[in-house]
Amino acid sequence: MSAQPSRVPPFAIRRGIRAVENARAETIVTVLPRISKDPDGALLMELPKQAGYDTVRAPSDALGSGKASS
Repeated sequence: MSAQPSRVPPFAIRRGIRAVENARAETIVTVLPRISKDPDGALLMELPKQAGYDTVRAPSDALGSGKASS
């Protein structure tokens, strides 16, 4: 008994090819958060603007404790 090859609809292949082409055309941005201080000394987390997030600076106390809740 031999396995039959799967048949992928041509539109799915074209969609996949377009997705790969679009991804290759985009600039890759490493999202490495930085910690800084505002003029009052409060800690801020900053993301690179090129990453495309709506919020690129946030007070560290707004980010949560990072501890798992029970």
